[in-house]
Amino acid sequence: MLVDKIQINQVEFGATDTNQFSFTDGVLSFGSQKFATLKNFDSLQDFDVNRDIELVSVDNSQA
Repeated sequence: MLVDKIQINQVEFGATDTNQFSFTDGVLSFGSQKFATLKNFDSLQDFDVNRDIELVSVDNSQA
């Protein structure tokens, strides 16, 4: 089964681990900062930040 992942640029967020993210009532947060609301919340009941978030290292400062 193909599962979508949310890719987050760890350079821009300053994230070192997916444990720094939380998902509550359809809202994705980094620390105490809410930054996204995921649609179709009912189908995301099993969303897990440790499984479904992928941290990527992309330095966009040169762009």
